[in-house]
Amino acid sequence: MDYNKVAKEILPLVGGQKNIESAAHCSTRLRLVLKDNKKANKSKLEAMEEVKGVFESAGQLQIIIGQGAVNKVYDALISNTDISKASMGEAKKAAMKNMNPLQRFARVLSNIFVPIIPAIVASGLLMGALGMCSTFGWINSKSGMFVLLDMFSNAAFVFLPVLIAFSAAKEFNTNPFLAAALGGIMIHPSLQNAWTLGEGIKNSITVFGLHLSMVGYQGTVLPILIAVWVMGYIERSLRRVIPNVLDILVTPFLTLMITAFFSMFVIGPAGRFIGDGISLGFQSLYNGAGFFAGIVLGGLYSTIVITGVHHSFHAIEAGLLANPHIGKNFLLPIWSMANVAQGGAALAVYFRTKNKKIKIHCSSSIIILFAWNNRTSYIWSKFKIWKTIYCSCCRWCYRWCLHGIY
Repeated sequence: MDYNKVAKEILPLVGGQKNIESAAHCSTRLRLVLKDNKKANKSKLEAMEEVKGVFESAGQLQIIIGQGAVNKVYDALISNTDISKASMGEAKKAAMKNMNPLQRFARVLSNIFVPIIPAIVASGLLMGALGMCSTFGWINSKSGMFVLLDMFSNAAFVFLPVLIAFSAAKEFNTNPFLAAALGGIMIHPSLQNAWTLGEGIKNSITVFGLHLSMVGYQGTVLPILIAVWVMGYIERSLRRVIPNVLDILVTPFLTLMITAFFSMFVIGPAGRFIGDGISLGFQSLYNGAGFFAGIVLGGLYSTIVITGVHHSFHAIEAGLLANPHIGKNFLLPIWSMANVAQGGAALAVYFRTKNKKIKIHCSSSIIILFAWNNRTSYIWSKFKIWKTIYCSCCRWCYRWCLHGIY
């Protein structure tokens, strides 16, 4: 491949240098944020031999070049123009300008929850391993080792509001340490642990004539998200009126005090009510709708993925895991079967098509049998392969088996 030649051919087909607001790349794709996506000639880009596919996703025009080659084409594109290099994070922020409000909201939630996933995964795996060992009698649940490992496994869920607050502060443009302190306030030991609410509320106080139940927010998601968003607004408002000489002392104090009071009396109770309602609503659909739950939850998932709104599901899934009445993510297995169906569809197209370039797409996309990627999203939207193999029943069967396991 002549990388300079490919870069020069791509440039006019995306509207020229003046139409490129930001340029970055991942392992296989050029990710361009264009000022006007209508100026991009997708059909001519797709006709290039070196280009494996072109699609729009998350506010970016993504051009599939291939692993290794994309780095060199990107370097050639940058060196032959005045376009400055952008990190993936910068490109994503620039791309958000091209999204509709619903997509931007979903992307914000994704940016908050994705960094937390490793902690939740690590805790969840250890929790599952401990449960299995205890069930089969491989470890004594009263032993010191079990007690210690049990503490390790639930720490991320016990302190989930602190993790979410710190991550959300970066998206809502507020001080992450003030946000973490706010998360700590909402799960303070002086408050009754939320996991014991089944035993009834044990303590209440009155402040300025207002009644407050002294219950913590362990395992909640929505209250701390709203609280940090409000904190960002309060902090920015205070900075506009407080003199610079007093800013370092007065602004953090007032920001934390005002937000904490408002969170304990208004945001917390309202957020808990809404969050529990969403979680229990999904659980009711899952438990009561049977076959149709698999069709609705699994059948719509892939369509939602194409829009990018699926990123908002991180908050719902975290809420399911954290809810003491639910404690498991029963949506993930159903949605995973949608991914498996995508892999089956890609495999079917691979055997049916005579187009060599489409075969390359499909062979790469069969990995979707194990994980979702944007290349299959491209094939889905381009060739309507949902008409080939797309079985909602298999999702329902998988859900039924999992329900039996639970």
